[in-house]
Amino acid sequence: MTRTVAVLLDAPRPDHVPRGLALAVGEKYAVRLLRVIARRTIESIESLGWEPVVWFAPAEALPEMRRWLGDTIALYPRPSGDMGSTLATIAGQVSPDGGWLAVRPAGAGLTVELLERARQAVDEGGLVFGATTREDIYLLGGPCAWGDFVRELPWGEPELAPAIRSRLRDLGAGWAELPRLIEVADEDDLRAAGLLT
Repeated sequence: MTRTVAVLLDAPRPDHVPRGLALAVGEKYAVRLLRVIARRTIESIESLGWEPVVWFAPAEALPEMRRWLGDTIALYPRPSGDMGSTLATIAGQVSPDGGWLAVRPAGAGLTVELLERARQAVDEGGLVFGATTREDIYLLGGPCAWGDFVRELPWGEPELAPAIRSRLRDLGAGWAELPRLIEVADEDDLRAAGLLT
């Protein structure tokens, strides 16, 4: 059976580029860089024989997403509401005994090794996530039953990863956490990720 991985993308537009990144390299290059990071993530998923399924925003961006990503990748507009609504929708689409993975491209792109570690954690029935250096998340996955937990997370808060850890501890639940990836949002991040010399 082919494993699918939800890839959460914004349309590659200047208004979706972090301000610090645009100031560091200019809007045009920043958009191009984010496209490259997204492409690397998709290629890692495909190299495992898995299927990337892109959930994008805004909804009217379908034509430009199709031009960018081609005809072979499934594209779905993200549901209205916060990211929790999207992830709960994704979790609800798997079989009751199945698991799901969702990724948001970060750093120099998500590696095959990190994806394999995440898959193993999900297959063992646990929740898995990866935090960025800015305490946001780049990967989240788990069994179908974790959909409600994901929906109720404080999406939009500046530091989501500590909130996830705290809530899991309160539930007495175990989880797997992947190594941090650099959140590319300004010039210092670019240098740390080896994307700017």
